[in-house]
Amino acid sequence: MKEKNKNRDLLRLLALLIFGISIGFLISSFLSLSPNNITIEYISQEEILQLEKARVKSVNATDLFFGRSADAIEYIEELAKQRQERGAKVVFATEGVISGNNVISISKEIYQLVIQRLEAEDSNYAGLRRSNELVQPPMAKKKSMGSK
Repeated sequence: MKEKNKNRDLLRLLALLIFGISIGFLISSFLSLSPNNITIEYISQEEILQLEKARVKSVNATDLFFGRSADAIEYIEELAKQRQERGAKVVFATEGVISGNNVISISKEIYQLVIQRLEAEDSNYAGLRRSNELVQPPMAKKKSMGSK
């Protein structure tokens, strides 16, 4: 009789264990806790600077980020924080390359958002810049470009 109770208890324990593992697996799948579902995003300082230098060259400007580098950095940090609050894993890369499974660069996207915001906040930047260049004497124009 004791042997029968032990076997029955063992079967109950085994059934509960299998049930618990199944429920745990379903919950982790539902909550997307699997490492395969996690994407690591990175923002590369080098990529952003290359994009900005190309923009500056294409519009014949002299200032990176419209002369508002501190605002650009602040906005980049703000965008990274927003992504982290939505569950993304965001990494800042200052040198070298980051690679691996489920790792993507968001530098170009972040850069485009920064430029859009800076342009929107200073929508007259290009117009003011051009009108100032027309008003300034040639010597003053050269001096201002050399000081940057």
